Amino acid sequence: MPAFPQLGFPTLDETMQLVRSIVNDTFPGIAGQQGRIFTNNAPFTVPLFNSAFRKMQRKMRLEGATFPIKDNVILNNVTPVVTTNANVQVSIGFDGYFDGTTMHASPALPSDLLQPYVLEEQSVGTGFPFQPMTQPQEGLPSVLQGAYLGYWEWRNYKIYMVGSTLVKNLRLRYQYSFAPLNVPAADFASTSVQVLDCQDCLANYIAAMYGRARGANPKVVQDVEAEGDSCLSDMAEEYVRRSQTVQYRRLPYGAGGSNDPDGGNGTIGQSGFGA
Repeated sequence: MPAFPQLGFPTLDETMQLVRSIVNDTFPGIAGQQGRIFTNNAPFTVPLFNSAFRKMQRKMRLEGATFPIKDNVILNNVTPVVTTNANVQVSIGFDGYFDGTTMHASPALPSDLLQPYVLEEQSVGTGFPFQPMTQPQEGLPSVLQGAYLGYWEWRNYKIYMVGSTLVKNLRLRYQYSFAPLNVPAADFASTSVQVLDCQDCLANYIAAMYGRARGANPKVVQDVEAEGDSCLSDMAEEYVRRSQTVQYRRLPYGAGGSNDPDGGNGTIGQSGFGA
């Protein structure tokens, strides 16, 4: 049986050709352009494309698609709190790190981060494996800082922690967003959309917005947008089915387990933390 190469990611131009087919603008344009109105270099093309791209990403996330994920992202040298104080919390945001007293330019959150999923800690210089941190249901506890961070909370677009008396490295797993595709029309044929098999979904969303802006029949616009939703639903199901191959187990209730950083005592202890 012959081996078939991966078809790869669709290009902007490939998607736009489909858009023009949907809105019936496949006629040759001026100076060899494709289309007479909805050309690649029309002033509204890139804004509509990026709006549809954002919409597709939001809907994919809400449908449970496990993309896009970045893992093993290291935030180095999270410095200790100046003094141990139960009233102090530290945080890492897009603008840098607050150690409870002073703001530092680094480490900072990656600019493409949407939602953090997993955070682990390692004491700098130990070489030990990263150890898991937990997200308390009712927010960070009021505790004196010790050798372990133990807890974290995602709040106000920052990762908040109680702080530590040691310098830490953090290992982060997070969901990210794609950057807007702001490229000139001349680069459409060589610029890929980094989501496999997405051109049908994107093209219908773009066509629906284009038709709505020009007073097209609302029923036709609704049908075109529904076709985009249908394509997206099929894409999401493929991700969900793949995730069903993972074995999931419910975490046990109760405290004092090997991954319980406070040992069930309400203060940060050493249970399950070797770094």
